[in-house]
Amino acid sequence: MSVARDLVHDDERDAAFARWAAGNGRIRHTPATRARVRAMVDALAAGGVRGDGEPVFEVLAAADRIASAGMWLVVHETCTRDLPRGPSAS
Repeated sequence: MSVARDLVHDDERDAAFARWAAGNGRIRHTPATRARVRAMVDALAAGGVRGDGEPVFEVLAAADRIASAGMWLVVHETCTRDLPRGPSAS
């Protein structure tokens, strides 16, 4: 890869990292988590681990969206259980 292509790749990766690092819904990533995940991704890349071709931070952001949706569903299902059943009193 050329230096220019490396810089574009880094910019794209940094943008994907920023999207993941921002979290989703109630999911937040601490600075320590962000640093550890970045180090893990860098170590995997240095070791030649390429995965299935999807950008790793895009996959992690998608996992956050799924987890957030799951938490939303559980909370709302739990709240629904507490609602009165049967004909309304009005």
